[in-house]
Amino acid sequence: MTFCFKKAERLLKESNLSVSEIALPLKFTNRTHFYNLFRKKYGMTPQEWRRHQAESSAK
Repeated sequence: MTFCFKKAERLLKESNLSVSEIALPLKFTNRTHFYNLFRKKYGMTPQEWRRHQAESSAK
């Protein structure tokens, strides 16, 4: 699972793929399940995490 989230982090940070497009190749067939697991691990949704990373990089 850690490998999946590291890959999701990289894709969220380095691509413009939608969350659904990221979840599918990581073998999450249900986007809601991916969102719930991501939120549990990071305390925010994938979109919020992407926005937060972009803001941190801009500083």
